[in-house]
Amino acid sequence: MYELAAIQEIYLSAPEEAVFLERARILQETRSKFAGALPGIRQGKIIQELCDRVSVVVSPDDVLLGRVLEQVPSSEDEKFIQEHSELFYEAGAPGWLDSDSIYIPDWNRLLEKGLQGLMAEVESHRRGTGERAPDARALDDMLEGISVSLSGVSRLARRYAEEARRVAGRQEDPEARARLLRAADCCAAIAQRPPGSLQEALQLFILFHMVLSCLIGGRDVTPGRMDQYLRRFYESDVAGGKLTRDEAVELLAVMMIMLSQMAGRETTGLSCKKRTPNRNSHYYITVGGITANGESGVNDLSAALLAARRLVKFREPTLSVRYWEGIDRGFWTEAVRAMRDSLPVFAYNDEVVIAALTGHGMAERRARDYAHCACLNCFIPGDDLPPLRENHNVPLLILLAMNQGRSLETDEQVGAATPAPGEMTDFEDFFEAFRLQLRFALDRVGARLAGVACPPSSASMTSQGGDPTTPPRPARPGYPLPARCLFNGHLAEVRSYWHRHAWYSDQYMVGVATTIDALLAIRQVVYRERQVSLEGFRKILACNFDGEEAFRQYLRQRVPSYGSDDAQVLEMVRRVAEAWREEVGQAGAAHGIRLRPSFYSWLYNIEMGKNTPATPDGRPAGEVLSAGQTPSQGKGRAPTEVLRSMAQLAHKHTCSGGTTFRINPPHFTGEDGVERLRALIETYFELGGFHIQFIPVQKETLLDAVEHPEKHRDLLIRVTGFSAHLVELPPDAQQEIIQRAEYA
Repeated sequence: MYELAAIQEIYLSAPEEAVFLERARILQETRSKFAGALPGIRQGKIIQELCDRVSVVVSPDDVLLGRVLEQVPSSEDEKFIQEHSELFYEAGAPGWLDSDSIYIPDWNRLLEKGLQGLMAEVESHRRGTGERAPDARALDDMLEGISVSLSGVSRLARRYAEEARRVAGRQEDPEARARLLRAADCCAAIAQRPPGSLQEALQLFILFHMVLSCLIGGRDVTPGRMDQYLRRFYESDVAGGKLTRDEAVELLAVMMIMLSQMAGRETTGLSCKKRTPNRNSHYYITVGGITANGESGVNDLSAALLAARRLVKFREPTLSVRYWEGIDRGFWTEAVRAMRDSLPVFAYNDEVVIAALTGHGMAERRARDYAHCACLNCFIPGDDLPPLRENHNVPLLILLAMNQGRSLETDEQVGAATPAPGEMTDFEDFFEAFRLQLRFALDRVGARLAGVACPPSSASMTSQGGDPTTPPRPARPGYPLPARCLFNGHLAEVRSYWHRHAWYSDQYMVGVATTIDALLAIRQVVYRERQVSLEGFRKILACNFDGEEAFRQYLRQRVPSYGSDDAQVLEMVRRVAEAWREEVGQAGAAHGIRLRPSFYSWLYNIEMGKNTPATPDGRPAGEVLSAGQTPSQGKGRAPTEVLRSMAQLAHKHTCSGGTTFRINPPHFTGEDGVERLRALIETYFELGGFHIQFIPVQKETLLDAVEHPEKHRDLLIRVTGFSAHLVELPPDAQQEIIQRAEYA
């Protein structure tokens, strides 16, 4: 029905050097135009100015509207870009136009109320703001700014409607003309009332999303649980004969294509060349799971979204499938098939994720509504802050424990002053020294985070014309004005959202397997077999195993390691995970903030590995640390053994992180292969696993892609929480992925 290939070409084929030049020039002009305005109304007028002045681009193949003008800059334009680089790389305009990244608005509220309904709600709050209320002037200013910004979005919808009618009038093809007129009618409708059909709902969503991510600017503006908030529109249209299921699937595919406008071919800072405020964006659509009422969230729209994803030939969006024991088996089988077929689809375990969220103080009803956002984080739409995060090189802390808290390379005191190697007479002494290094590192994080206390809602709101009695606070941008009415509590007070919710920070343990294998090695060769003293081992590591290759191979091959179901390995996994959980929690409690443990590396294990000396597991200096929750490179046995090791981590206490598992495709072909993969995932989740995703590509294919990139331009793989084309990744990231163990 729709020309999906043409639409994808329109939205995703802009050259990597193309920029949204109009946006930057308009933002620059507003610095003088609105210089005297209070921050709320200033920001509202800036957004309205953008909505009124950017080009509305409509093509004959368009179904949903919302394209902006990307241009390859001239040499003169390049000078402007260099002088004002923040307008091309930063979310919003720092200190001038608030924006943020990595969040999930309450899209259901947008679709229920519509733009005019939201404006009415804002005006109602303005009328209820008394002059003597705290921050009354700043609050009224913010509310007026939100109202003006929403008015701008409504006007933008009308502009797209007018342009679509103009383009339709030039079409000789009656089908193209009718399609554009329908699109125009949808835009005109959402400008003045809530949506009444699936196409109108998708049009309002994609236009609002474009304003937040492209016009105002910000990455990872996440769609969330689309099979829940779009369900009533989908079911009504299909039941009423307005759309067939196939037509609805294609309409969903169009929306998916449009999400990645301006984001560039690659989505990670390692390889992205785009100069846009939403570059590096990852877009996640969450499907399935249970609802707030504890019922199944799977419906026919869940399956339609899976079908639509198969039609989109691009790295985004990713579908996050929430698994629970009562999941519809037909839908779940299709989701597993998509994972087997290398589509950007992965799975979460509802039982474990919900337990983790409630364990950190969230009401169960709210926790049941979680959705995936950014690289492996679980958020509550409209009711969650982007977490701060800290990445901890935990294998390095083992080396500090071996050397009294001093650097193995410089002998500088960088950790806790723990006992000398000769004073630690058994493994329990050493493990306590290791815990003291954990405690020291986490305490420094807690003290630093507590130093900024509760983060501000917006430096712009409080220090540039807002309440003059409020002192400036450490700058963190607030959500863009139009989105604030899609977050609980944002209309009540200027900073209420930041005060009402516990501020938290996820603490990532990087090098999980390297840590566990190192501790197993120390226990075996130092304290059980007494092959070497702890001091002697320290010296061997400081010399990077120089002259000790036989000993290094012994460590690599003869010491039990993470990834097996050996009882002593599983016990060590549980012990390390529990120590991490306890120390993270105690550090947060000591400083009055909420720290949450996590086992996750993204790709930081590569850079951290480059700066880490040799480790007791036999890893040479400079090599990568282990990735995520999987075994060290070259380690691990049967997949069920690996999963059993991974399941011992304290998943019911973590709210982020995940596992990327490389599997051998020939072992998962056909219907039997889908069944084997389904059983593998369910086994892991029954054991207590948190999340899993797959790279179903043989090592030989990966090696050939590196050797002959021109033959594998479209080889899409899961990296961590995102997908990327292997040939576009930097060499060290390519090698890290290739070295991951492959499981049959």
